Amino acid sequence: MESEGPPESESSEFFSQQEEEDEEEEVQEPEETGPRNPLLQPALTGDVEGLQKIFEDPENPHHEQAMQLLLEEDIVG
Repeated sequence: MESEGPPESESSEFFSQQEEEDEEEEVQEPEETGPRNPLLQPALTGDVEGLQKIFEDPENPHHEQAMQLLLEEDIVG
């Protein structure tokens, strides 16, 4: 009786190619992310001074975006 499916060598080649494709996708993933939240990193690391600088300095490149995020409302308010 012949076994169903590809022989072992073809099967292992398929899985190794699939792993290579998965690794390539993982490398590209950070570049494809959407808009970045400038408040997230300082908030997660406890960088209170960094957060203050973003909100207090209108010249900060993230000031406008941070203010919009702060004033954003959901259905609850």
